[in-house]
Amino acid sequence: MKKMILLILLIAACVLGYCYYKGIGPFEKTPDGNVQIKQEVKDKATELKDKVVEKAEEVKEKAVEKAGEMKDKVVEKAGEVKEKAAELTDKAVEKAGEIKDKVMDSMADTKEESAPAAK
Repeated sequence: MKKMILLILLIAACVLGYCYYKGIGPFEKTPDGNVQIKQEVKDKATELKDKVVEKAEEVKEKAVEKAGEMKDKVVEKAGEVKEKAAELTDKAVEKAGEIKDKVMDSMADTKEESAPAAK
């Protein structure tokens, strides 16, 4: 497969070289004997280049716009996550306070039970 593609490219290069040598196809001979690319081919290439540049600019603008939208969404989600984390932290602090109170009550009950036994 690779050799077939290389063979086709070699043939295409040979045909293009022959056209250049004879001054036919996309090439023309100038009065001084030099060979150059025809003006219509140059114009067509310039036109295609301009279209490609225009499309690339459109794609770039769309990408920048999309990135801005994605940034806004990320910032919004980050805010939501921050709020949720604050809520969870508050709940954890409440639970820790409840557990501390239970432990303190349990220790107080244990001290009260052990105090009469010591007398």
